[in-house]
Order: sequence, then structure tokens, then C-alpha cells
Amino acid sequence: MVIKQNGLISGGNQAKSSRFIHYGMINITRTLVLKSNVGNIEGKLRYTVNGVSFVAPAMRLKLADYFNIGVFELGSVPDVPPPVVSLPTLDVSLIDTDYHDFVHIVLENPCMYIDS
Repeated sequence: MVIKQNGLISGGNQAKSSRFIHYGMINITRTLVLKSNVGNIEGKLRYTVNGVSFVAPAMRLKLADYFNIGVFELGSVPDVPPPVVSLPTLDVSLIDTDYHDFVHIVLENPCMYIDS
């Protein structure tokens, strides 16, 4: 899964080691509840996050974003898992956030095992 931040595609925190962040004093601007699950899509066992299983796009995401090519749709992964069990889908999994937002991410795993 990729988190897109205002034109920047990021995979993690790249804060400078000399900067101190007091996490208790930062206002949470958004909460994401990411629930993993297993589903059968097109006859294959696929792992999903909030009902969406990742499929690699034909073009690199940064290049598609720069040239505004419709390879992906922002917000394809909902902020919270669906309340009822729904059919899983294949999509380019993107979560759209604003730069400098403090996002609280909650990971849920209802399965009896962990597969990475």
C-alpha cells in the first residue's frame, strides 16, 4: 500500500534525527483503521486491506501522478473497513493525505495467523 501526500509518494517517515517530535502534543488530523483480511478474487486467494487487494499499475505511480495519467484513483482504500462483509476488489491501493498531516494508523488483523 502506498500513502500519497500532495504529489509526493512516500513509504515512511524521513524526519531528521536532530529534530525532536513531541507526539503527545500533536493534533491528530486523521485516523485510518486498516483491517487485513483474506478473500477469493477471480478464483485466487488474495489478501486485502479494507476490502481492497493491491494490483500493480502498468506505469510507475510517481510518473502517472506527474503527467496526470489516470492509472490510479485517490481514495481507493476507505478510512475504515466496511461494516459488513463485502466482496473484495482488485485495485491500486492508495490513501490520499495532506502533507504534514499527523495520521493515526490502527492496524487490525482478525485472522488467526500473520502472513507477510
